[in-house]
Amino acid sequence: MGPLKTHYSEHIRQWMLHQEKPLGPYDIAELFRKAYLECTTGTNAVNCFRVTGIWPLNRTIVTDNDFLASEHEEEQQTPIHQTKYPA
Repeated sequence: MGPLKTHYSEHIRQWMLHQEKPLGPYDIAELFRKAYLECTTGTNAVNCFRVTGIWPLNRTIVTDNDFLASEHEEEQQTPIHQTKYPA
């Protein structure tokens, strides 16, 4: 079992031991929230960024050459206020 499932199962078990009323949809959401917050850590967040390739930050990954096509397109466009329309 993963950590979220373990924590969530424990919260459900505790609810069933100590509560007289049946477990409703809002109760399930609240117990899930508690379990989720127990599982999330800064390390988990960093690992998510690492897996996607966003972290560690590499400021040199994008060079000036990557923007050349964009600059060329800007030079080719005529500003709207300078456009001549036929009469």
